[in-house]
Formats: sequence, structure tokens, C-alpha cells
Amino acid sequence: MKKLTSIIFLYSFLNACSISDYTSDFSVTDILPFEAYKADIYQGAELHRLTINQLKIGMSKQDAYDIIGPPSIVDPFHDNQWDYVNYSHSNSKKAIHYRLILTFKDDKLSDINTDGLSTLAKMSAKDEKKLVAIIAHKKAEKKRLAEEKVKKVRLAKIAKKKARIAKIAKQKAEKLAKQKALKDAAIVKEKAAK
Repeated sequence: MKKLTSIIFLYSFLNACSISDYTSDFSVTDILPFEAYKADIYQGAELHRLTINQLKIGMSKQDAYDIIGPPSIVDPFHDNQWDYVNYSHSNSKKAIHYRLILTFKDDKLSDINTDGLSTLAKMSAKDEKKLVAIIAHKKAEKKRLAEEKVKKVRLAKIAKKKARIAKIAKQKAEKLAKQKALKDAAIVKEKAAK
């Protein structure tokens, strides 16, 4: 027990006073029989291929924000560019570094730079099925909205036509009423003249 305590003490002491700057490949951890715990580090925006693949050129900033969330970096000098940066290191996995750049023009997505996404995990079959379902749902929603718009336009045209017909009928009725009033006035004048 004393040996283990002294080894741990020496390990922490020697690690603090490391001479690794002066030696090439030597580390105190090389001589110890156990490995020190390394905490997982997650920094930046966590992205998934599923959400990235939902981005489409021409969508609005708000749509992109709804799909992928807030950017890691919004540069005040380039307000039309959103950067999603991630640096993660897991004890069990290799380091993950990636960068996604979205560029907007007139509040519409004009470029999706995915060059820095090589370390991002590939889409699983389950995610691909989800993406297909999401795309199908969006197409159905788009079709429904288009049909609704056509229906609204058709109803507006019908309402306009009815209003025009009612206006013409009103004008005719007023014209007939005036003619009748003139006729009645002429009859009254004739009777008064007799």
C-alpha cells in the first residue's frame, strides 16, 4: 500500500515537474502500469450529418437556424457568414475537429462549405431513413401549402367576380329606378298639366 501511495505521489510530482520539453519521446506515463484518466472535452457546436443534409441552397436564414441552431461564431465583419466549429476529444475515441461554413446572400443560403467535415461521423442507415422521411414530409407540406395558395387565389377570384356581378346588378337596378322615377315624374307632370 505504501508503494502504491508513493508511486502515485511521485507520479503527480514528476508530472508537474515534467522534463518532456527537454526529452524527445519519454514520459513518466510510459513507466507506470496504469493510464491516467483523461476527461472528455466537447467544445463548439455539435452537428450531425442528418441536420447538415437538410440544409438547402436558397432557404432563408431563419429556416437554416431552425434546422441547425445558432452558429458558434458570428463575425461582425462578415454578418452573412455563419461558422459552426467543433473541437472535441474523447478518451475512448479520436479527436473530432470540424468546421461548417454557411454563407448567405440577401438573407438566403447561398453556399454550404462542408470541406472541414471529414472527421464528422457518417450518417447511419437509421439517419438516412429519417432524412428520407423528413424530405418526404417537407415535400408534402410544400405541396399542401401550394394547393392552399391556389385555393385561396381561386376563392379570391370567385369573390371578386361575385362582387363585380353584384356591382353591375346594383347599377342596373339604380338605372331602372331612375328611369322609373323619371317616368313617374313625367306622368305626374302630364296629369298636373291636364
